[in-house]
Amino acid sequence: YATRIVSGAPSSMHLISWLHTDISNYHWTKVAFRSNAEEIECYHRFSDIICVAQSVKRQADQYLQLPYKTSVIYNPINKKKIADMSIVNINELGTKQKHKWQLLIVGTINHNKGHLRLIKALSILRKEHIDVGLWIVGYGPYYEKLVKHTQELGLIKYVEFFGYRPNPYPF
Repeated sequence: YATRIVSGAPSSMHLISWLHTDISNYHWTKVAFRSNAEEIECYHRFSDIICVAQSVKRQADQYLQLPYKTSVIYNPINKKKIADMSIVNINELGTKQKHKWQLLIVGTINHNKGHLRLIKALSILRKEHIDVGLWIVGYGPYYEKLVKHTQELGLIKYVEFFGYRPNPYPF
């Protein structure tokens, strides 16, 4: 949506778009535009299109036909900081039930993240007697709905809700 809105800025402005989207395999941005043509037209208004990976650039170049406007700047990730933050001991994990397969999802609990689908998939796996559990780290507008859905499917003993954590890396 931001790309569509910003593309309407005056043509005298230097517009830069930051593209995270896997346009070939997961073209979720279609919801913000009336058509592919409108999306492409919006991107044509930008001076530069920054892609977060070479694969995103290749897809953008093919879809948008603007290779002279695209470049790559990788998301900055401090690997050492993440590794250091991951070694913090979470005492409560020792008391949580673990299964042969332990799934983990970390992030805001909202419609877009697919938590409900994940709970449904867990239900299918449990019905097939697969020893799998799920840890959910995060909070958001769908939290209560997710807890209720988990209860309705009889999965409450297989799903652990940890809520929001400022440091999710130990999980």
